[in-house]
Amino acid sequence: MTYEEFTARADGFVNADERQREHDLRMADELTHLIGQLGVGELMPYEKIGWALMRSGMRLWSEQDGVTRVPFQLRPRIGSR
Repeated sequence: MTYEEFTARADGFVNADERQREHDLRMADELTHLIGQLGVGELMPYEKIGWALMRSGMRLWSEQDGVTRVPFQLRPRIGSR
């Protein structure tokens, strides 16, 4: 057993690969939120809802349901007056 495997198990993970996957998912979630705060969204295909436009992990539009209500404005903050 390597040191990485030992420390991963001590942290409650099955192995070092699972700990790395968990870290990568956490990092992706944080970066998605940060990019969303900058006003950038992503258009991706999802298995159950078809194509969807997401921003900060929240669905703005989907092929199946159309436009959804969001708790923030989509209008730019600068120069929108």
